[in-house]
Amino acid sequence: MAGRRGPAAVVPRSEFEASYLTWNLSYKRSLLATSGGTEEGAKRPVSNCREQWYELLSSYHKAPPPEFADDERWQSDLATITGYLHIAEWHLHAGQMKESHEALERVRWIWLGIRERNGLRWFGDELTRYHVVMEPVVKWAIGAEHGGVTPENVEDFEVELAKLLEAYRRLAKQRPPRGNMRRYSMGMQLEAHALAELDEIVAVGLYEDIPEAARAVKSAFVMLFMGFG
Repeated sequence: MAGRRGPAAVVPRSEFEASYLTWNLSYKRSLLATSGGTEEGAKRPVSNCREQWYELLSSYHKAPPPEFADDERWQSDLATITGYLHIAEWHLHAGQMKESHEALERVRWIWLGIRERNGLRWFGDELTRYHVVMEPVVKWAIGAEHGGVTPENVEDFEVELAKLLEAYRRLAKQRPPRGNMRRYSMGMQLEAHALAELDEIVAVGLYEDIPEAARAVKSAFVMLFMGFG
């Protein structure tokens, strides 16, 4: 789920959800900025993310919303998130973009754990699980790891690609998120098409076309993530 009209047009069900959605949008922007942008370009999104986090923290650190009221780890997990947001900003100002992004990545896993142990479903958590399978395949396919896909390693790559296709099938079986269903349907269709295209290109050995096909997979995922992550 997300906040304003662009990401998903979700009407918040509570004051906490409204605060969370506002922060979460800035958090997602900071993740994207540290993943593929410039250090200078990432500083404002990361700073905004930290500032908006403190707005949420000031209201809910000591008084969690009802869905988290019995969570004994609520305050400690929020404190850990606070630490990671600061660490991400410190790394960024030290010129360590990768480390900044990695610190930010840990935050969504903490939220996943919070919701999971309190029995709450969030489609963004399913996207996080899908991303774990998708990201290594994309990095391999674009040549960022393993020297890219080559005739010598293509069989090993096909094993990982099969895992990604299965991960998408699991994602598609999840209950759709609240929000802009047109955006959700379009994003899922684009991801399915990009995966099928990548699978076909690999199968026929068009190695020079693999990177572009993999980038299409990542692009469709980003659309889903920004709308429903």
